[in-house]
Amino acid sequence: YQGGGAGTEPVKEAYDAFYKAAWSNEQQEMSFYYLAAIDAGAGRYGKALAHVERALFYARAESPEKDFIIRQVNLEELVAQTLSQYRGLLIQSGVRVETRGLEQVVFTDSKWTAFILGQLLQNAARYRRSDPVIILSAVCLGRQVQLVLEDNGIGIPAHELSRVFDRGFTGSNGRIRGGSTGMGLYLCKKLADELEVNLRITSKIDSGTKVTLTFP
Repeated sequence: YQGGGAGTEPVKEAYDAFYKAAWSNEQQEMSFYYLAAIDAGAGRYGKALAHVERALFYARAESPEKDFIIRQVNLEELVAQTLSQYRGLLIQSGVRVETRGLEQVVFTDSKWTAFILGQLLQNAARYRRSDPVIILSAVCLGRQVQLVLEDNGIGIPAHELSRVFDRGFTGSNGRIRGGSTGMGLYLCKKLADELEVNLRITSKIDSGTKVTLTFP
């Protein structure tokens, strides 16, 4: 792993432990507290739950199909629920959120899709500039539906775009701002592929990042 700032190496080691071992429920529960304690000890109370959530999904991501419940999902409701979950982070970060045309229905697993959306919201909040804005919109393209999350943040260097889904890749932004584990987008891509959702990222330095989820 590269960069990440003080206190992140133990968190990454915990992720690897989840990834490699078949944990019992009791062991997982103990690890929740371990990860939270690591973050709290590093002075990152607001990020503790996010790290724990990623570790849980990380542990399950080896065989996510066993946990899938594919059903009809209302995007407007899903986005509203996810925004409510991350309301504190968005307010603390001063992020303004706009939603447009989310009255669409897709067939997906709501829990996994909400996790992906949550990771994208966290990234947009972390790599923000002044007067940060996140725009969430959806459009129907025949039998497909696209959900787009667009921000006006610091953007991703062009030469790093091909690596953003690599496991453990933090990039220059992660090293500069710290606190990155390089696991968020890796998990998003892994889960999106399992759900047969096309996940694509475009970005421009000092202009922002656009993430498109295309549901079949």
